[in-house]
Amino acid sequence: MTKAKYGVILIAMILSAGALLAFNEPGDFILVDNNRAIQMLGKTNPFISTNQLPDTVPPYFPHPKDLRFKNEKFHFITISPSGELIGFASGEENQWIGLMNVKEKYLKFLAWGMRTEFLDLTFSPNSKYISYTFHGPDHRTKLMIIETPGRDVAKPKPLNTWFKTMRNGEQFEPIGWVQPGDTTFSFTVSDSTGKLIEKIDLPLHIDWNNLPEQMRKERRKPSGVIKTDDQ
Repeated sequence: MTKAKYGVILIAMILSAGALLAFNEPGDFILVDNNRAIQMLGKTNPFISTNQLPDTVPPYFPHPKDLRFKNEKFHFITISPSGELIGFASGEENQWIGLMNVKEKYLKFLAWGMRTEFLDLTFSPNSKYISYTFHGPDHRTKLMIIETPGRDVAKPKPLNTWFKTMRNGEQFEPIGWVQPGDTTFSFTVSDSTGKLIEKIDLPLHIDWNNLPEQMRKERRKPSGVIKTDDQ
């Protein structure tokens, strides 16, 4: 995947009642048709295709008036341990991530970014929490932890965040959720040779009194917009 550029990242949800889709039942899913569709194993018809995805940010969140997503492919999909949720990323240049509930048959919009590359989305083992990572031209890699939103939840609740300006080929590598408890997400940062620089265990809830110096300028608005003091 070509490195995309990062702008403003917004946490958003679409349609608190959920956008109804013609879904099948829970099962195992794969990407087909050059990553333009998700298909259940054993089925011949796509579960959902990119042409069924919304191409705009929900209207009640700030965004450029003429912004449209080019949903040419799914960049990745992730199946929750419960088997009932599919997380995915789509959009070219301006990317977004979403959530499909297979059992209750709805789609929710989780987050988007101007000129942003989403790297991954990981469900906790109990499927109650989601971590996702993105980066951009300032060489920052940023990780967010949110609650997995239910059907009637308008916006995902942000729980914690971490970021680092990557230099000289440094690499971010997710390890996963730490059990028992599903309350900590672990990852590593290594140099360009693969040598470990640091291992981080990020808890669910942010400790504003013990932020790294580079993160102290960060301010989280109630709407979920992540913004720095100099923006």
